[in-house]
Amino acid sequence: TPGTVTEEALLEERRDNLLIAIKLVADNFGLAALNFAGGRLTVLEGQGNEALAAELERLRPAEILISEDVHNELLRVQRGVRIRAPWHFDIDNARRLLTKQFETRDLAGFGCEDLTLALGAAGCLIQYAEETQRSSLPHLRTLIVERHEDAILLDAATRRNLELENRLTGGSDHTLISVIDNTATAMGSRLLRRWLGRPLRDHILISERHQAVATLVATHLYNDLQTLLRSISDLERIIARIGLKTARPRDLVGLRHGITILPELKQLITPLNTPLIQHLNEQIADLSLLRQRLEKAIAENPAT
Repeated sequence: TPGTVTEEALLEERRDNLLIAIKLVADNFGLAALNFAGGRLTVLEGQGNEALAAELERLRPAEILISEDVHNELLRVQRGVRIRAPWHFDIDNARRLLTKQFETRDLAGFGCEDLTLALGAAGCLIQYAEETQRSSLPHLRTLIVERHEDAILLDAATRRNLELENRLTGGSDHTLISVIDNTATAMGSRLLRRWLGRPLRDHILISERHQAVATLVATHLYNDLQTLLRSISDLERIIARIGLKTARPRDLVGLRHGITILPELKQLITPLNTPLIQHLNEQIADLSLLRQRLEKAIAENPAT
């Protein structure tokens, strides 16, 4: 389906392809968004049609799941709408599906126990994805909560008029993202779009990002980093295809090459003493055993 595509040839390289579900109760809504090709699930809640329109403009989903008892005109006219039975959004069913998916006793660790509308929407997403793929979703390992108070709120009209990603007249040239996106990888470009679409209010994290960028500029290491990163395949989507058992030998070659580069990447950023870069450095694991296994199992240049 449009929201569950994982094939590289059918996806925009630098833009998330989202499947979302929305549960409405009176003037309140719960929204869950699944980046199926990247294994990223986010949930949020809001109030009012204006806030809902802003989220739809920000996310620009490929497919939207809503209950058959929803009569909201804003949702009904969206592209890619799929009508589901109301019980698909049931909160008890959602908790069961999500705890099974994440192999946890409850959802308290994700900080979303109070978001019953959003959890109902997330349950619908999980059920729909498993139903359409005829398989489990092993690449989906966590849930991210987005709260309105953590970010600057931009209504739909403001987003369009600022031309963040799309021009009012159509196309994406001469937009803000086209000017500032000098990322070396498609993964970085998608992350930058998410940051731009949801500007944070957290001054500590913002300062850490500025400090990291300033350090890279001062040490002139950003050129070496970009050169290194440009040779890395889209690991995020490759890992998703492996989890879904749709990966091809070329995907595994891309994974192998990315793992081979990790030690060099770690060595390059180790001297950079900023909190954010050091945190990223600590997350780079030693995957030498996996690399050796892939070297033995997959030809250097497989046919497919």
